[in-house]
Amino acid sequence: MTELSGPDWDAVRRDYVAGIIDVEEIAARHGVTKNQIDYYRAKACWPKRRPGANRPVGLDIIRRMIRLIDIQVAALEEEMRKAGSMSATEIRTLETMTKTIDRLIAMDTTESGKRAKPEQKPDPELEAIRERLVSRIQALETE
Repeated sequence: MTELSGPDWDAVRRDYVAGIIDVEEIAARHGVTKNQIDYYRAKACWPKRRPGANRPVGLDIIRRMIRLIDIQVAALEEEMRKAGSMSATEIRTLETMTKTIDRLIAMDTTESGKRAKPEQKPDPELEAIRERLVSRIQALETE
């Protein structure tokens, strides 16, 4: 009869101390609860996590914003398919998102330039979303 093994607490500790992912993610990844992690941390005197280690910074925030804008664009497109047209509010929202994408592209280029060559092109995902927004606005203006 095979014995069920418990979680690999050494791996849980490594993930916890590294501070790259949040505690809830660590718990889910290793099949334990947050309370169990807290208990073992206190019991084994694990070192504290680096302050702010799991907070998104720089490119992480930019990438999250890009994903959120992409979701919003998809939702607006779906609404437009259902309604057959877009309201003035939705058009303004698209214009605002286009401006935001432009700013994110500039931020992405600046952030990438800190770690890479200055002539590096902006993220292709950003460019694709921006192009979708621009073409959508142009299509709406002709309607």
